Amino acid sequence: MKALFEKELSELDKRSKRYRIILKLIASGVKNWSNIKRYFNSVGDHISDSRLSSLINNLEKMSLIEKTEEGYKITDVVLSKIMSENK
Repeated sequence: MKALFEKELSELDKRSKRYRIILKLIASGVKNWSNIKRYFNSVGDHISDSRLSSLINNLEKMSLIEKTEEGYKITDVVLSKIMSENK
């Protein structure tokens, strides 16, 4: 199962390395848009609001994340575990 997710993550990396970063952030407890944006700014990656929204929307469309009352969460527990382990 892990190999399947790693293959999927590799495909995402080809589109944008930011996808994996967003998934890692959500897995580590960064649950809302502004804190995700704050992270990118803190590491010198000044992503536009529209680009960040687009990336998050794409992850939602792919059913990798969903928005809940508490914020974003990874929909699959195995993927969440993999992202938590891959620091």
